[in-house]
Amino acid sequence: MTMDPPPFVDTVNRFQGQERDLILSSYVVADRDFVASEDAFILSPRRFNVTLTRARSKFVMIISDALLQYLPSDPDVARDAARLQLFAEQYCSSVCDTIDLPLFEHGALSTMRCKLRGRYENGI
Repeated sequence: MTMDPPPFVDTVNRFQGQERDLILSSYVVADRDFVASEDAFILSPRRFNVTLTRARSKFVMIISDALLQYLPSDPDVARDAARLQLFAEQYCSSVCDTIDLPLFEHGALSTMRCKLRGRYENGI
């Protein structure tokens, strides 16, 4: 089976101006110190807006607790963080569950328990 257009993996910066039926976005940073050193870049509302608005049908976001619980000291970055955090808290509220995802670490396969939040619309 061929897909038209084919799957596309790239950064949000190079994806600007394009669309796909499904957008899978990863906002995953585990190290809180790294979040603090790059918070303005990671939490940029323009970057999030581009990511969110490129999806024609479905948007899936994977986001870490390190980002959802981060409290920036800069007021402008704090507003940006709040937009992303409120999206996850308010919009993704009709599904709350846990899921075990496979994890390959130190040469062994195991699982990692993750929170699953989402929103069903139109029976989807």
